[in-house]
Amino acid sequence: MKSSRQNWLYIVFGIGLLFAVVFFALRPPQIPRFMNKSYKPDFFFEDVTISLLSDGKESWTIHSVSAEIDKRKQLAQLKGIQGQFLNRSEKTEARFSSPSGFLTLHSHLLTLNSPHVVFYFEGAPVILKADVIHWSDDNALLKGTGHVELASEQMTIYGNTFFSNPLKKTLVVTDKAYAIVRSKEVP
Repeated sequence: MKSSRQNWLYIVFGIGLLFAVVFFALRPPQIPRFMNKSYKPDFFFEDVTISLLSDGKESWTIHSVSAEIDKRKQLAQLKGIQGQFLNRSEKTEARFSSPSGFLTLHSHLLTLNSPHVVFYFEGAPVILKADVIHWSDDNALLKGTGHVELASEQMTIYGNTFFSNPLKKTLVVTDKAYAIVRSKEVP
């Protein structure tokens, strides 16, 4: 009699333990309150102008409607961006606008999302668009990715990636690149 009662207790205990394991395994995880806080930046600025100085000269200047700085990530998130890239003699090389972007503070990498860039080549405007553009001041390299479009009066070049070194006046469009050339009509 005792052994059947003991077996019955083991079965009930086993089923209860199995139920508890299944219950806790299928429950959504509970995130501690301190981890569930909404993100808040360390600094928040409105209507701010930021310039990057390289060897004491401005490399670029941006005006942002708002900027949030996260010290831990070393990142400034920017919104409503208007700016300009400058050459070594601090003359405007190109003007740009972007709805959003960010600046990596430790590496000075400027990233612009869906930017519109206008620069001049032999006095004529050239419009550059891409999904994302990165400016690295360390090696004076402008890189664009995703649906790249470079348009001038004479031609439009499309591709998925471009690299440019404004100081050397070079631009390379790669990755499924093609061009549409418009000829001027001869009277």
